[in-house]
Amino acid sequence: MRVVLGIVLISQTAVLTLIASGLTRGAAPIYPLTDERVSDPLSQAMALTAIVITFAVTTFLLALAYRSWLLTRDDDVEDDVGGRVDGQEDGS
Repeated sequence: MRVVLGIVLISQTAVLTLIASGLTRGAAPIYPLTDERVSDPLSQAMALTAIVITFAVTTFLLALAYRSWLLTRDDDVEDDVGGRVDGQEDGS
């Protein structure tokens, strides 16, 4: 569950960054355009797309976590015994 919450937090931070990057004050970008300044619709569209993708990834990760809990009745993920442990080299 910590991994799922971490991914959700990072994804929402990315959405906030996208929104902040396109934060310009202006009129709504609706046709017909006028001579006044308009806000950037691209960053808004990217933020909405990122929210939808984050929702899909979150539901997938929650389904995997639930399935893992059903099979093992435990929410701990065991360490990889084939990988590096405490900074030791793996011999390669």
